[in-house]
Amino acid sequence: MKLSALAKKNFTQSKSIIFMIALASMLVCCVLNLGISAQISIVENILEFTGDNQVKYKNLTEDEISRISNRSEVALADVHYYVEGFAVAAADASASIEMIYSSELGNVANFRITNGRGARAVNEAVISPHLAVLLGVEPKVGEEFEAVYYLFDEDGNAMEIETLRFVVSGVLQEQRMYAAMNIYHIYVSKSFAERHEHHAVLFLRFNNRTEPRAASQRIADEFGIAPEDTALNEDYLRANLNDPTVIIFASAVSAILLAAGALVIYNAYSLAIVRKVHQYGLLTVIGASKRQIKRCLYLEALFCAGVGLPLGLLAGTLFGFAGMEALNGISGIPMPYVVTPLAFAASALVVLIMTWLGVTGPARKASLIAPVEAVRFIETEEQLYKRRAIENITLNALVKINMSRSKKRLAGTVLSLSLSGVLFLSFSSVAFSMRGSAGNLVAQSIAGDIVITAGEFGTISNPHSITPGLTEAISELDGVESAAAFAVQYFADCIEYNGETFTTNGQKAAGVSADIMRSILNKVYDGNPTLDDFDDPINVIAEIPSVRTMDFYERSNPEYIEKINRHSVGAKITLDLLTVSDGNWEMGETVTLRIVGLVRADDIPPYVMYDSYLPKFYLPQKSFEANGWESNYERLILTVGESGGGETLRAVEALCAPAPELAVQSFAAYRDELVRQMTGVIIIVTLMLGVVALNGVMNLVGTTYMGIERRKRELGTLMAVGMSRKAVGKLLTREGIWISAICSLISAAGGLGAGFGLCRLMYGAGADYLEFIFPLLPLAALLLVTGTVPCAVSMLAAKKLKSSTIVELLGNSV
Repeated sequence: MKLSALAKKNFTQSKSIIFMIALASMLVCCVLNLGISAQISIVENILEFTGDNQVKYKNLTEDEISRISNRSEVALADVHYYVEGFAVAAADASASIEMIYSSELGNVANFRITNGRGARAVNEAVISPHLAVLLGVEPKVGEEFEAVYYLFDEDGNAMEIETLRFVVSGVLQEQRMYAAMNIYHIYVSKSFAERHEHHAVLFLRFNNRTEPRAASQRIADEFGIAPEDTALNEDYLRANLNDPTVIIFASAVSAILLAAGALVIYNAYSLAIVRKVHQYGLLTVIGASKRQIKRCLYLEALFCAGVGLPLGLLAGTLFGFAGMEALNGISGIPMPYVVTPLAFAASALVVLIMTWLGVTGPARKASLIAPVEAVRFIETEEQLYKRRAIENITLNALVKINMSRSKKRLAGTVLSLSLSGVLFLSFSSVAFSMRGSAGNLVAQSIAGDIVITAGEFGTISNPHSITPGLTEAISELDGVESAAAFAVQYFADCIEYNGETFTTNGQKAAGVSADIMRSILNKVYDGNPTLDDFDDPINVIAEIPSVRTMDFYERSNPEYIEKINRHSVGAKITLDLLTVSDGNWEMGETVTLRIVGLVRADDIPPYVMYDSYLPKFYLPQKSFEANGWESNYERLILTVGESGGGETLRAVEALCAPAPELAVQSFAAYRDELVRQMTGVIIIVTLMLGVVALNGVMNLVGTTYMGIERRKRELGTLMAVGMSRKAVGKLLTREGIWISAICSLISAAGGLGAGFGLCRLMYGAGADYLEFIFPLLPLAALLLVTGTVPCAVSMLAAKKLKSSTIVELLGNSV
């Protein structure tokens, strides 16, 4: 018989190996499909806001732009001319529109023109559908619209320059993120931009053979571009697997999957060789070489992969689809399930590598089987010289002996199941901690049960729409226990630095109630102010940004620390008042504030909006009024009784509905939505980990039965010398109990340790809301599996062994 024919014959008797290969294929295909689907969705969301440019440069000359754009490693160079000032739609003066010329508009991902063409003439423009709504026109070619062009004067006031008339030459595909954030752009022609004041920015995308980070640095060094004039599209690079950390993580996950699958296939083949040891011994007797025996095993593996691989790919695709549907149903965020030829090709390649790794060791063992070993086969690791004699043999002593001389097999079994346990518990620790800390995350932006904010969607809109009358009406609603109103005054801060004057808008002072002021005073870390100190209306508390924020701006903004250092106890800060008139900011009189105490932003709730990295100020409401500032409010924070809930929220929304610039946020709704989304992610990842765990369980089953096959003579001998079948069953069961205990200990210790370490790592990386929450339910579920599965498998194996007679065991071919 030819070896290929023998391999084909063995393949038809290898159902367990085909099942293992199918299981490994299912795992890899499911993980790849879900991973690719998630990655594509993330990239699409990022592209919708940033495009597929990888780096941008500012402050370049036209010659530098041309030379960089023509470099061989550059796949796309998009030159943007940002027109100074802004435009305002005649129909809605509260929303500003930025005017941009883009040289590659239509060629950048998610910035494609769906109808018409780019702007060429001075009066042509490309608009998006949500901008068309603001302009009051149809999003189609040929429509005409007007916009009023404004510039800022030296004092920061907006001056009307001219009325512009445009004809729509093209329609941009809708951008959901821009629409949701009320961001508006008119894409004008180059000739229009050149006729007005503008500044140029160069966006680059490199070809696929170029590492973008290294290429951007080379260009910056060659052309002398300052670090502050270079910015990488970090979100896109990370999502597109161009970040070293992401690559390392993906490689580690891939290595774990590869090792898990290879281990399962290895144990399946090891068991098969034990059962066919006579066959390989006889092949050696009739002259088969080691190479031919290996070839027979590899051919058999190829036949098994040919059947198991398609089954696994189909099962993995269906399992991934079901998991994605479950995630979409729970999270409420539609994420398409993407099946690509790349995923199937990669899955097939990985499984073939798994199969090759899994069969290599057993094939080498089979080729080394001598004819005499075909008669009495004993595995190398259990040779007699490794056995030790003891007196007064007991069942427990025999268990220890058996486990000590099967260390390699025991290690493989424990490693396979424990690895799944560690992965499950470490992920569960992080996931449950994030889920349990969702309230902390929400508390960083919502300081009460219900928060009403004015002017949240743009600085041009009126930020003082919460009138005293509306505040009183909301306070009287059923279920509202308290209402804290925050009046806000905006400032412009002019600072001299290195001979230049910098003007910063957005700094603010908030007038608060006496109770809120007392809570702020309790958190003061520098100074010792009391409420009596605020009899002078210029005295304020300065809220200093967190240390993490200051560290970030210290690296990216050299004058930042100098600006912060101006805010010290006793310092007097001179600022210009900013007021809103007809949708435009106007600079008013100059005021001086005296700082009597400092408080950290981390130590107090987010009472008011924070749209400047400079400190904001707090003072009592009476001081706010004494300064003659507007008495309308920017934010209203409500405390709602437990019985209020949804009815109170609906009543608040109804009162705020006439003012579209008012945003109503519910702490409970925000937290519940965040928890719901996190739960969806937990479920989908748990499904993937479940497949990994299934591999571990199947590996445990394979190694357990393989061990029994190898030990049939030994067990038969024990029964022949007087050990009862019941005692043999107890022997195997106690071995399973020991394996259960070891797996449980390693899984619990390793998983909790890794989970705690990951939580601390995330906290240090910026997730300061995260608290480690002990994963009691996941730990109980893990111990249930690792504590019972090995024992149950051993008990089933022992039960099967009881059906064999002593003669059958002693005369077994193994």
